Amino acid sequence: MSIKKSFIAPGLALLLLTNLHATNTFTIKNKTLKEAMEIISKKADIPYIVNSRLIENKKAKNIENVKGLKKTLKKLLEGTNLESTIENDTIFIKEKNTTKHEKSSLGEVNIVENIYNVTEKSNSYTIANMNSATKMNLSIKDTPQSISVLTNEQLNDLGVEYLEDITDIATGISYDKNNGSTPTFYSRGFEIKNFQVNGINRYMPNRGTAKAQDLSIYDRVEIVRGATGLLSGTGEPSATINLVRKKAYSKNFNSSISLETGSWDKYKTQIDLMSKLNDKGTLRGRIIASYEQENSFIDEIEEEKKVLFGTIEADLSDKTLLTLGSSYVNTRVDNSIRSLLPVTFSNGSKTISLDRSTWLGSDWTYKDSTEKSYFIELEHYLKKDIKIHATYTHTNFSLPEKNTLVNGDVWGTLNQALNKNTGAGLVNFVQAYYPKRETKTDSFDIYTSIPFELFNLEHEFLMGYSISKTKNYTKYAWNYDGPSINIYNNNRPDEPDWDNFDIFDDSKITQTGLYAASRLALSDNLKIILGARLANYKEEGILRRSEIDLEYKNEIIPYAGIIYDINDIYSLYGSYTKIFQVQNLRNQKSKLLEPIEGINYEIGAKASFLNNKLNTTISLFRIEQDNIGQIDGVIQGTAERAYKAVEGSTSKGVELEVAGELTDSIQLLLGYSYFRLEDAQNNKINTSNPNKQLKLNVKYYKDKFSIGGGVNWKSAAFEGDARQEAYMLTNLFGEYNFTKNLSGQLNINNLFDKKYYSSVHSFGVNYGEPRRFNFKLKYTF
Repeated sequence: MSIKKSFIAPGLALLLLTNLHATNTFTIKNKTLKEAMEIISKKADIPYIVNSRLIENKKAKNIENVKGLKKTLKKLLEGTNLESTIENDTIFIKEKNTTKHEKSSLGEVNIVENIYNVTEKSNSYTIANMNSATKMNLSIKDTPQSISVLTNEQLNDLGVEYLEDITDIATGISYDKNNGSTPTFYSRGFEIKNFQVNGINRYMPNRGTAKAQDLSIYDRVEIVRGATGLLSGTGEPSATINLVRKKAYSKNFNSSISLETGSWDKYKTQIDLMSKLNDKGTLRGRIIASYEQENSFIDEIEEEKKVLFGTIEADLSDKTLLTLGSSYVNTRVDNSIRSLLPVTFSNGSKTISLDRSTWLGSDWTYKDSTEKSYFIELEHYLKKDIKIHATYTHTNFSLPEKNTLVNGDVWGTLNQALNKNTGAGLVNFVQAYYPKRETKTDSFDIYTSIPFELFNLEHEFLMGYSISKTKNYTKYAWNYDGPSINIYNNNRPDEPDWDNFDIFDDSKITQTGLYAASRLALSDNLKIILGARLANYKEEGILRRSEIDLEYKNEIIPYAGIIYDINDIYSLYGSYTKIFQVQNLRNQKSKLLEPIEGINYEIGAKASFLNNKLNTTISLFRIEQDNIGQIDGVIQGTAERAYKAVEGSTSKGVELEVAGELTDSIQLLLGYSYFRLEDAQNNKINTSNPNKQLKLNVKYYKDKFSIGGGVNWKSAAFEGDARQEAYMLTNLFGEYNFTKNLSGQLNINNLFDKKYYSSVHSFGVNYGEPRRFNFKLKYTF
């Protein structure tokens, strides 16, 4: 008998161990048998075991106000040739005249192991429900936006360890290391600036390092493409990336230790401990700790990472869950760089064949990022499944660094600056953010979700309030007159005397939002979601030598979505939302640019097969924006970049995704994206970002082993003299279970060792990673 685990949605998470035989009242209307069992399991707080074949694609009998669990199950299963028993706090559903232990009866069973929406051990490349788009607990099929969920199974299989790695597998997401070390993420042609953890906005410094976001402490990554101003505070048009923390869900001791080694002297150790902390299991804890050392394919660069995560969950009652915890992530990079490589000489000849390991840094440079986070969540259910959820998070991010930035001149171009004969012509612009570079953020969010019935149809109303306060303080020094370097003799500047730390940023940002949304069923097949956010934004202080005082009050960001269910499998959807995004860019006269404003339209079709085990989406989108900042020389009297506002930019395109189970032994993730971004004069914008991407990953598993791989194809990208033609990368992985507890996994990225540029700009290029090997040995106990 093969066992497969799945989990009920997060809205169930608070209904914990109650009396199985309490006189609960159950009502089931217009549900599949699978959905009905999940509702009953939720309300009674009891897992169930069933052969998935017996309940797939079957309508459930309507029942109303039936009291008692046993009576409800009997009524529900009348006329189905199925029967139920309750043993050892578990519901068993089987065909009549068979026993629950017969293989012919159970076959491959679904075990609803607990009432958390987690993807760990799910063996699945999709998820039944998520709430990143609207905070309503909706299936992917019932959410009127383009969505990707990278489950824990995918992250582990494909060796996705850091945030920047998700761009190898996530539909429509790309990144660009436009200063040599710091990734900027893109979707639909625009930079992604909305990052969240458990639905709460998280500060992501654009001069930090995405490797600081270690994914080992997260259960999954949820991506909502398009504007999400209803919940995120700004209607930024690209996407929102939400990292969902791992949970202390097990009431048994459930732990693991892993050892990894890989290319460029990588060594990593991780331990994950999870257990109940009292006899009843109403208090549970989890600790994850890891240590890693690794060099880089770029000469001289060395990296050290430390991660510590802890969480405790307490069932204060059968309807109240308290979660608290903290995390610590430190990433130290020695001999770091913030430089790109040239691709042309000063005489105009192209294609400099520098080795991928070329390093233009200095041995005194470093980055030392530390993120400390503390969080507390409280979720409580009132009568009739009314939910109240409150979250507070404090995050402290620091990133002192000393670096060099190679240029042809101040904010100039590497290309056409380098002398082919002598190797001279490049200048090191030195900079330091020292001794302090710190950002502190306090965020609070509270909302209530109220399901209700009207005209025999089910509806939901949601209302909430959020506030975040961010304080930035940085003291730094710049030197635009750094010494010239020569790429042939490898000369590097000595560390200067940092005696002029007279530049500083000292600013505070306060954002508040009052939001509300309703999901209204106009019929069994037609539903609409209407909502709006009343947003306020205030920023004040000193930024880049200039005083800043921005305030926008009572900005209304509307949201509307519609879903039409053609049948139990297929649906059509459409959505609309406003774009409003504050920017602190300045023009040549040092005047701040006005906020970006616009509209996001999206229509599409979705399908869900095999009881939500396989989800597909095709979407068409159009994004219209004004006031987008583009580089326009320097601010008068300084060497700082200036920007001008561009009117009438439009991005339109299509996205396709297929994710989940093809057969009992094959998991698939397929994503295709295309966009066309133009200004009002029909000129292409952001051509350094590939506008077509195709990503395919497949996993086959049987008995003790699994094997899989994928391809990642990107279209051409170009800017100025720099160009990267379309290319494809291939990855492979395999895992073997030596025993019940011990497994080994090998990942090979860039199998054919393709040499390519991962970033292309008029001011330089960045090489992508060569072929990489990684082997992990994991022991569970």
